Amino acid sequence: MKLLEFEGKQLFKRVGITIPKSILITSKNETKKIKAPCIVKAQVLSGKRGKAGLIKKFTKAKQAQSFAKKLLKRKDVFGVLSEHILPIKKEYYLSLMIDGIVKDVKCMFCARGGMDIEEVAKKYPKEILTFSISEINKIKVPEKKVIANLVMKLYALMKKYDAELVELNPLAVINKWLVAIDSKVVIDSKALYRHPEFQKYEHRELTGRELEAAHAGLHYVDLQGNVGIIGDGAGLVMATMDTLQHYKLKPANFMDVGGGAGEARMLKALQILSKKKLKCIFINIFGGITLCDDIARAIVSAKKKLKLKIPLVVRMAGTNVHDATEILDKAQIHTVPTMLRGIQQVRKLCQS
Repeated sequence: MKLLEFEGKQLFKRVGITIPKSILITSKNETKKIKAPCIVKAQVLSGKRGKAGLIKKFTKAKQAQSFAKKLLKRKDVFGVLSEHILPIKKEYYLSLMIDGIVKDVKCMFCARGGMDIEEVAKKYPKEILTFSISEINKIKVPEKKVIANLVMKLYALMKKYDAELVELNPLAVINKWLVAIDSKVVIDSKALYRHPEFQKYEHRELTGRELEAAHAGLHYVDLQGNVGIIGDGAGLVMATMDTLQHYKLKPANFMDVGGGAGEARMLKALQILSKKKLKCIFINIFGGITLCDDIARAIVSAKKKLKLKIPLVVRMAGTNVHDATEILDKAQIHTVPTMLRGIQQVRKLCQS
């Protein structure tokens, strides 16, 4: 679970990491508090805010206030942070993250801060240092002792709040001080029961459809394509998505209805997808625990109840598949014997 910049900085402050002086603005009336010169930052969960025009510097208060009001109108903005502009001498990148392979905390450091670490990795791969906490002496900059102390504070933060990632980018050098100009903190969502203060943020990353699916026990992720997908099992759904993309088709979602899915879950799955502008919906089911004939009856029932006009392509294999095919054929719902044949049919529908 991602935290907003100001939330991450509050955690930094708790463990003794210096952050800039700032005020958080959450309403239009509060924008009067913004004083210049300042830097105004939209508090959103997405990255690359600078490139998206969501962070700007101002020398005049009225311009800063006007920009803040504009940001607050956006649905994805949870607030606006106004900070003092600091005389930055140098910028570093520093992060700690859980490495699941070695089951330890991995540190990353780079003397080129302020850039997206992915861009640095492409342009200057040799300048990124990756090491364990015990290898902190690999950092060769004048501030290495202060950075080593900072690493231990970040490690303490990770342990206390069950963080999977803590990132300071940039970590600014101002006189002899190191200041966290930005923050990125990801909390392990499975550990939220230990942190009541974060529980209210659990679902704020989700779209309306994702939240609706979560409440129904469905695993759903919104995407930007025009081909809806429903499957039973994450592996099967991901394989379906990969194959669609191989044939230059664009998945509109990830939807796993899970094993043993019945009419209620299939109805909810189709109901959620019916709210999207789709060329078709590809239903790919492997019947093990899930009975194909139960799914077939659920599809027929859901289509009638929803008065669904989006074309359906159904591929099933496994338990009671012959009965399922008969049920769907009677309802004039297109069935195919293999995933590849299904995708060929999807492509025809997308081209029509």
